Amino acid sequence: MLVRENRNGTATVVVSDPARRAGRLEVVWHRSVSAVLSTPPTVTSAHTGSALRLTFGDLTGQAGSPQKVTVRLT
Repeated sequence: MLVRENRNGTATVVVSDPARRAGRLEVVWHRSVSAVLSTPPTVTSAHTGSALRLTFGDLTGQAGSPQKVTVRLT
């Protein structure tokens, strides 16, 4: 997982599964987030608030490609 906070008040969260073994993946980032701006189709759930909680569905078919989520920080 890679997180980059941008100067414009957004952040980019990127995950990948190079081993192609993640049938499901949940990521929690303990940072206040007000909105999810964009997600790939692999994101099945996204919750904002005092922490960002992302759930990704089956990543095995993504050939290890990065899955990028953009959020608005609080």
